[in-house]
Amino acid sequence: MYKQNLHTHTYFCDGRSTPEDMIKEALNRGFDSIGFSGHAYTPFDVSWCMPREMTPKYYVECRMLAERYRGKIDVYTGVEQDIFSEKSELPFDFRIGSVHYLSENSDAAIDESPEMLLSAAEKYYAGDMMALIRGYYSLVETLPEATGCDIIGHFDLVTKFIERVPALFDAGGDEYLDIALSAAKSLVGKHVIFEINSGVMSRGYRSEPYPAKNILTELAKMDAKITFSSDCHAKWSIDFGFDEMASLAVECGFDHIYVMKYGAFVREKIG
Repeated sequence: MYKQNLHTHTYFCDGRSTPEDMIKEALNRGFDSIGFSGHAYTPFDVSWCMPREMTPKYYVECRMLAERYRGKIDVYTGVEQDIFSEKSELPFDFRIGSVHYLSENSDAAIDESPEMLLSAAEKYYAGDMMALIRGYYSLVETLPEATGCDIIGHFDLVTKFIERVPALFDAGGDEYLDIALSAAKSLVGKHVIFEINSGVMSRGYRSEPYPAKNILTELAKMDAKITFSSDCHAKWSIDFGFDEMASLAVECGFDHIYVMKYGAFVREKIG
């Protein structure tokens, strides 16, 4: 199978490795291509994103490395565009659309901690966690229009802490699934790609990737497009869980993924 990871973060944002270190590691692990997806500048929370003035430097360095490694590995320059991030006009090869916040406030982060998630439910939704879930997925549903994304990042990010704190909400219940699958159906109709993302596993929060198996099974029935990523923030995790994700995808009913080749997304058979 064509081996590619488009969701990677370097020291230009909250990653720990340089872009070239990532490329060298990808070569060592038999990748055909790699894409960089630095976090776009988010004015109200700069702790994890690329500073505005660094974004052009990130773009130039990644393009330079693509030329340097031409013929050895294909290198793509992308961005992870949060729904509340500033949208750069640089001609990125691809965009990953993500929702990390419920509003333009750092205290409304989805994936910071269980305590912040509960606090956000109290502050913005009068303590109604299902109302928060609806708010989250309503934002996810608008990602293609808001960000121009090709890929939906960690679709069910709101479940990040559910294995550690099951009392947050019933992620297997009908109410939650109805909300999530309604957003999924809308996104499938917009022809975007869902990533199966193992980053939550590599960081020890969940035992399965995003999206959860029950959602993936329904996505397969919808004939959704998928790709694999590890959302890596250091070179060691560049292919974390790729074999597991491939097995899971097949178990859920998928037989192919989408990868970027020569600047366009194409189908590749799993296996």
